[in-house]
Formats: sequence, C-alpha cells, structure tokens
Amino acid sequence: MATVRYSLSKIQQAGRAEVRLRFTAGRSVDFQAMTRIFVPVSRWDAATGSLSFSTRFVNAETAELQALRIKLDELQKQVLDTYMRDPSQAVSVEWLRACVENYHHPQGVFEHIPVADLFPRYVAIASLSDGTQRHYKVVQGMLERMPHTIYADQMTADDIDDFQQFLRVEVVERNGKRKLIERSRNTISSKLKKLRAVCLWAYRRRLIPHNPFDGYTIPGEVYGSVVALTIEERDAVAAAQNLSPALAVQRDIFVFQCHVGCRISDLYALTHDSVTPDGFVEYVARKTKRTKQISVRVPLDDDALQIVERYKDADPVRLFPFISSDKYNDSIKKVLRLAGIDRQVLVYDSAHDAHVHKSICDIAASHLARRTFSCNMFKATLSERITASMTGHAANSRAFARYSSVDDDMKRAAISKTRHNPDEIPT
Repeated sequence: MATVRYSLSKIQQAGRAEVRLRFTAGRSVDFQAMTRIFVPVSRWDAATGSLSFSTRFVNAETAELQALRIKLDELQKQVLDTYMRDPSQAVSVEWLRACVENYHHPQGVFEHIPVADLFPRYVAIASLSDGTQRHYKVVQGMLERMPHTIYADQMTADDIDDFQQFLRVEVVERNGKRKLIERSRNTISSKLKKLRAVCLWAYRRRLIPHNPFDGYTIPGEVYGSVVALTIEERDAVAAAQNLSPALAVQRDIFVFQCHVGCRISDLYALTHDSVTPDGFVEYVARKTKRTKQISVRVPLDDDALQIVERYKDADPVRLFPFISSDKYNDSIKKVLRLAGIDRQVLVYDSAHDAHVHKSICDIAASHLARRTFSCNMFKATLSERITASMTGHAANSRAFARYSSVDDDMKRAAISKTRHNPDEIPT
C-alpha cells in the first residue's frame, strides 16, 4: 500500500523548517524529497507528522496554518494519485521530486533548450546499462549534428520527420572528404524509440508542454528468420584443430556460450562462483535486472564442464580470459570459417530492405551462440517454459517467440508421422 508521511528538516531558520516527504509503496519503493513548504517548528507535531493548532479562534496565524495544512494535504493527494495512475513510473527519487515540482508548477516550467540537452538528464536518472547509455549518447550526437536545432519546448511531429529523414541519409565530412551514411529501417526505428523515451520522460516531468510522439507512428522493425547452428555444426566448431592458441581460447568460450545460451553481457559477468557445486551455471539476467530479477540456472553437460575445468586457473575471478566484444565477434567469424561452417542462410538485409543469402560464418557473432542454444533447446523439448527458464527471457518476450519457431527437421518429423504413425497425430 502506498503511503505519504511528513517530517521536519533539522535545519531551522527564524523558527521555521522545511517539511520532508517520504513516499513508500512496498519494499522496493521508498523515496524522500523536500517539499519546499516551510512551517513553524512550534506548531509541528512530530508524532503525527502534521501541523497542530486550534481552530476555535480565527486569526492571521491560524489562517496561515490552515493554508499550510491544505497545501500538505493537496501535495499528499497529488503524489498518491500520480502513483496510482502509473505505478511503474516510481523507479527513482527523481519521480518523487518531479511530483513535488508538478505540484508547485502545474503548468510546467518549460526551458527553451535543444532536445539533445535532455538526453544527459535522462541518462543520469534512468536505470540503464552502460551499453544502453552509450546508445542514448549516440542519438544525442545525431541530434546535435542536424542542420537546424530542435528545441524541446517547441518540438512537433514535423521535427520528428526531419530527424528521421536526417537519419536516413546523413552527409558527414571526414579528413576533408564528404561521405554519405545510409541507415537501415531498423536502425532508424531504434533511434526514434530512444528519442520517444526521452520525450515521454520530459513530458511527465513537465519539462516540455506536450509529448510530440502522441499519435506518431514509428516505422516497425523488420527481422528475418532466426539463424542458428545445428548441434552437429556446434560440435564441429568444438572439434576444430587448425586454430592458433589465441583463437582456440575464443572458440572454447563461444562453444561454452552455445551450451548455456546466455547473452554476451551475462557471459562477461560470469565468475568462478557462477558455477555451482551441483554443476549448474547460475546468474541474474542483466537485461531484465531493472524490471525483474530473473535468476537463471542452466545445467552444464560434460563438454561445458570440461571447458570450465580447462580455464580454471586462467583468471583469478572471471570464468574465462575474455577479450573485447568486438574482437570476440571477429574471432567467432574466423573460427567458423576455419571449421568449415559456411552454410548459406537466408537473412534479412536491413540496409537494403531485402532478404539475401549469406554464409553463416560471415554473419556470425556472439548472439549466434544464444540463438543456437535457444533453438536447439526448444527443438529438443518443444517447451517454451523449459527453454525460457534457461535463457532468462522475460514473460511474453517477442524475441523468444522467434526462437520457438518450427524448423525443417520438425516439419519432416511431422510429415513422417503422418505416413508411418498416423495414430500418434493429435486430433
């Protein structure tokens, strides 16, 4: 249950002190903020957290005290009403401070500043991973490079269209040469979604007079079918012999990732303590950590345990001798190419908005390991629940729905049953 309680600041001036507001709503929501409402210390009842005075006689003092009491009651009601309308907003003390600000300035205090200047404020208070923070800073830089400045308090849907057009084809100068940067539909959609998040945050905190994205449709992202290694291909990578010692290390890390299905951010966070005595790798999925603590436990098979044992002395803390994510991705491509894993796959080329055939070794990266685990686990179990419990996907994840698609082998098995075991087909 959400509650608002008042107390007095210890700092006094001329017999008055500022009232402090404490808002609680369960264990995870407990914030405090100053109200900018100052009351006589002598009239404050610390036990009840309210002003105490007699209303039998009306004079200047009681009239002022009554007005202060009404203000505190109004602020309390506004905070509770704001929370009940959307409890998901209450993720930091900034939300409570914004409630106080909105009470004192219901029409807002709109600053005439570039919309790009809102990004550092948003990043500073939002619970974002380091990687996500960098993505927001990239969008900020794009806004700053536009030919004209978009001001936060005057932003309209036309400005969003201008930004979208700028993203589509940007002209940059490097070393005295002009170069065209053409961005794909998916990239543009991703950047616009981040701008929308900042605008919604600013509107809710009365930093801008309206949300320019109200009624605005962001182009949907388009993805092709999920590409994954088969079990046979995964094992062929693990058995590859013609690798340099450095490349063999990254091969082992990739194969381990194929056996556990974690994201690269979770992979890099694994330590020796992540492997439990009963043979599981255990971690909290970092991507969903802000909204829900999803604990993931994946049993390690003999191949995965052998890789862990192989590198037990390589680093005193981390599970493996990791390199940068970019170099890791480059190594994965080299490993697959040297292992002869060059099967042609149909992928969506977002830059040209078309499906094309490419060699799987040319498009391989760390997420291929996660796809390999997810697709093969679903294929083996036909259970979304079992698979999701080991991948850390949130409930109703759109990404997971792509992993649980039906592949050709499953179709062949179904056709075989219709020919040889028709009684096993459910009706």
